[in-house]
This record gives sequence, C-alpha cells and structure tokens, in this order.
Amino acid sequence: MSIRTKIVVPFLLLFGVEFAVVALLSASIAARSVERSIRRESQNLAEVLGQAGFAPDRDLLLKIKKIIRRDVARLGPGPGELISTFGPAEEKELLARFEGAGAPALQKPARAPTVGSLDVKLGEQHYRVFYSEVGGASAPDGSPLLMLLLPAEAITAAKRDLVVPILLAAGAGALPVALLGVLLAMAITRPLRDLAHAASHLAEGRLDERVDLTGTDEIAALAGNFNTMAAELKAREAEVLRSERLAVSGRLAAGVAHEIRNPLTAVRMTLQRASRDEGGELDSETAKVLLSEIERVEMIVGGLLAYARPGPPVLEEVDVCELVREVTTLMERQLEHAHVDLDCDLPEAGLTIRADAGKFKQVLMNLMLNALKAMPRGGSLGVRVTFDVGGVTLAVADNGEGVPDEVRNTLFEPFVSSRDGGTGLGLAISKQIVEEHGGEIGFESSAEGTTFRVSLPVREGM
Repeated sequence: MSIRTKIVVPFLLLFGVEFAVVALLSASIAARSVERSIRRESQNLAEVLGQAGFAPDRDLLLKIKKIIRRDVARLGPGPGELISTFGPAEEKELLARFEGAGAPALQKPARAPTVGSLDVKLGEQHYRVFYSEVGGASAPDGSPLLMLLLPAEAITAAKRDLVVPILLAAGAGALPVALLGVLLAMAITRPLRDLAHAASHLAEGRLDERVDLTGTDEIAALAGNFNTMAAELKAREAEVLRSERLAVSGRLAAGVAHEIRNPLTAVRMTLQRASRDEGGELDSETAKVLLSEIERVEMIVGGLLAYARPGPPVLEEVDVCELVREVTTLMERQLEHAHVDLDCDLPEAGLTIRADAGKFKQVLMNLMLNALKAMPRGGSLGVRVTFDVGGVTLAVADNGEGVPDEVRNTLFEPFVSSRDGGTGLGLAISKQIVEEHGGEIGFESSAEGTTFRVSLPVREGM
C-alpha cells in the first residue's frame, strides 16, 4: 500500500464516519423535533377548544382540518361517542382502537398537560395519532379527547425535509476536509515518489541522479542526504575504478615482464654460449632458436596491444554458419594432426547477424585452438550454433581434462592460462570482442570436458 493511500484512506474513512454520525444525529433530532411540534399543536388546539366552552361537532372539525390540514377526531365524553373528519368505516376502526380490547390506558396526569401518541391503521393507511384532553391541564375528569391524525408518510416526509439540508451542509463541510487530506497526501508523497525514483536510478548505476527539493522540512533534509550520498558514491566509484586500473596495470606489467623474461633469458643464454664457442658464429639451429623466441616475444606484445588498444568493430552482415564453416576448413589439418574428430551441428538455414567477421573468426579460432590443446592425446571437438528469441549461441565443446579449479574464476583475465606455455591472452581478447558486440561468453567444465558458449543478442543496431 502506498503512502498516499495510507494518508487518503483514513481521511475518507473519517469523512464517512463523520457523515454517518451526522446522519444518525440529524435523523434523531428531526424525529424529536417533528414529534414535539405536533404534540404542541395538539395541546394548543385542545386548550383552545376547552376555553371556547362548547363541544366541537363534525362541521367544526372539518373547518379545523381545512385550516391546519390535518385529520381531527373527538372521542367522548360518553362511551362510543366519536366524531371525526373520516368516514364511518375509519371512525369505527378508530373507536375500536381506543375503546376496544387492548386500547391504551388514557389517564390524565395530576399536573401539567400531556399529549399521548400511538400508531393506528385505518383502511390501508397508517396514521400516527396524537391525543390530549379538551381543555388541557384544567380539563375535568371525563373530558373528551381531541385527536390529530397524521399519515405516516407525512411524518417521514417532514423528517426528511429537516434531515436533508443538515446532511447537505455536513457534506459540504466535510468535503473540503477530505479534499484537503488528498492534497496533503499529494504534497507529502510527490517528493517521496521523486526520492523513490531517484533511488531506483541510483541502484541501476546512474550515480549522477539528484533530487531537486528545497525547504526546511524532513523530506527536504532527506533529499539533501540522498544527494550527498549519491555524490559520495560517485566519488567512491571513481576511486575504485582508479584502484582497479592501477591493479590491472600492475598485473599486466607483471605478466608482460614474466612472459617476456623467459624468451629473453633463452636468447641471452644462447648468445652467451655462442660467444664462448670458437669463432663466435651462430649455427643454423641456434639461429632457429633465437628466431623462435623473438617470434614468441612479438606474439606476446601483439596480443597485449590487441587487448590494450582494441580497434572498433567493423559491423557487417555476417552468416554465422558460413563463418563457422570457413574457420573449421582452416583448422582441418590441425585437427587431423591432433587426432581430433570434428562434429559440426549447424542449422540448415543461415543465421545472419551484424558483426565484425574478422574478430569473430578470431574468437572461434581461439576457442578451437584451446580445445585442441586441452586434448593432447586426441578426442572429439563439437561446434554447435543455435538460435532462439534471445539471439544466437555458439558452443565449442571438447572432451579434454577440463579447466583446473584454481584458474576457473580468473580464466578470462590477461596472462591467466590453464596450460604451460600459454600467453593467457586468447580468452581475454575473445571476451573483449564478444562484449564489444553486446554478447556474453562463459564456460562449463568438468573432468569429462569443457564447453565454451558465446551468446550474441539479436537487436536493432547490431
């Protein structure tokens, strides 16, 4: 649940509770107010008729109904005496309600006028009857009862007329409160949302992300701390990169020194031996050794330059399957000489990607040469090309002895090799080429062999 929801929901719930309480109170107050008004009206009419000193007849009751717009009835003073503004059938039902079995006890209190009330049904209509003795508190015992009869619907309508304006006023007053809650939630959550987005971008490595918030509240202080943290992370990253560059430079220097020292030592020893021989001349075998060691130095320096200053890839339309066929054709004699059987699994339809053909040939040749050297007594070499939604995958598998455990985690670093005599630059350069094309390279190795996989995503611009 978002913070905005946590703020807005309580405000809305408070608004709903407040509106419900107001509605209940309004309904209760309206009911009491209507009842009180009608009771007062019934009492006043009874007192006026008592002061007039004569018993009202039907004609007078009809005139009273015309004025007050309510049905009126008089019960008594004798038993069974009832006149009203109703017809005979309704009068009979009304009389039975007041004088029949279950009739209410109508007793005048000793002090203060009173108005009783009860519900009756006359025909199909429900009424609320308000009754009091004619003459009010000064009426002698046995005085007739004056009744005001109101339809239940009229009373309900009167209550509604009182409640609706109150509810409208309550709603009009509570709505700004709810709106204020929403606006307050937006004012609080907007900067928090900006902070959340900035934190997400920071987690993605975008260390230049900053939050532009001003003010003196806690959220502004949090934004300031976030910006400070982002700046410190960027500075730390620069320090880490600098340290990594220095470390890599140190490893490269050490590797170059180590790799070049061996052939230089061989050249020096050969020349020293030749200088001690009579005549000081070099025979053909000695010259071959010197040339071989010099070529090895050139190979190391060339590989190091290719790794340190790689040229940008020249992208063109390349058929991966055709590229594999060209490289395997070049490697046929080496495979035969090493007693290695080649198994190519290529799709019938060509797979065209945008890549640097020369560099990818170099990657495939490096992988195949490593596989040959991993099988000194011969074996089987498999090359497989597959395609799926993610892109093209090139797999080179051998059944050699596998990669030693001690170099598995650093196999793609410069000058790391799993065999004696290797420069340790082939896989490092191959990884660099693959990553230049937006791909990935990895391997799986066991005692039964090693499989290298090159995955190249097919995407626009490749």
